[in-house]
Amino acid sequence: MQEDLKLERFQGISPEQIIPLIALLVSAFAHATTPILITISVHEMSVNSTMFNRL
Repeated sequence: MQEDLKLERFQGISPEQIIPLIALLVSAFAHATTPILITISVHEMSVNSTMFNRL
C-alpha cells in the first residue's frame, strides 16, 4: 500500500502569475515606505493635516 511519489521540475513563473507577483511587490513596497513618507510630511505639514490627507 505504498504509493510512489513523483517530483515535478520547477517550470518557472508562468505568464498568468507575473501580474499578481508584480502587484504583490508594489503593495509591499508601498506599505514599507509609508512610515518614511509620513515622517517627511509631518515636517512639511501639521500632524492633523497629514492624517487628514492619509484618509
